[in-house]
Amino acid sequence: GVHLLAAVIPNVCAAFPEVDFLIAGDGPMRGVLETIVKEHGLTKRVTLLGAVPHGNIASVLKRARIFLNCSLTESFCIAILEAACAGCLVVATKVGGVPEVLPPDLLFLAEPDPRSLVEALAGAIKALNGARGEEKKEVLSKSRSKAKGSRGKEKTQHGVPCSAQTNNLSPISIHERVRAMYSWDDVAERVEVVYGRARGTRDSRFGRFVRLKNCGGCAGPLFAAVAAVDYLYWRYLEWVEPGGGIDAAPEYVPDGEREGKM
Repeated sequence: GVHLLAAVIPNVCAAFPEVDFLIAGDGPMRGVLETIVKEHGLTKRVTLLGAVPHGNIASVLKRARIFLNCSLTESFCIAILEAACAGCLVVATKVGGVPEVLPPDLLFLAEPDPRSLVEALAGAIKALNGARGEEKKEVLSKSRSKAKGSRGKEKTQHGVPCSAQTNNLSPISIHERVRAMYSWDDVAERVEVVYGRARGTRDSRFGRFVRLKNCGGCAGPLFAAVAAVDYLYWRYLEWVEPGGGIDAAPEYVPDGEREGKM
């Protein structure tokens, strides 16, 4: 999706003078980005960091408020989850499992085309500006209260000031929300449920063919036909040379483990 990013950068920079781009990563398409940046005179607003060591990714993400993902294909996309955990709003293409990763107020989805991505970025920028306006009002209200003589420590929840929690788009608030959404314990429990269901499911040969046929109007019958041909070929090989007469390959056990058991 680097070609999408190359088309988005000039349009966003023209529409939002306060927006700069920080791009991490390297590859054969870097030259395209460098050319676009030079042609549009954006060398002071677009920074190409190149390859970033894994240990430095968090510090790079913390420098941003919006994370832009222009992928054309994704399954889960751990990168947008890491960005949200660092306190960023996320703008991403609506592909694969991306729409399921984060709630709508933290994830601004776009079709994989430049115009849609620019519109989604505009929505994220507007949301951030609105959140900052509310935060300024809150700070002003608090200062007035102190001027009238109110004193005392600010209340906190889970170590986070309540004023920060009321602003749902502050970095610390986004981090706390994402932190509560995902945990390895929860992932492990869900995986166990899936494996338990798969293990307890009995399926017939006919049932498998039916499932393959239902994979799509064109692909389904094709998958079922290929599976049928494979099955018939296997039965033919079994008739020519029965599997019962073939020596089974012995299970490989590393020497160290075998000696340990002895």
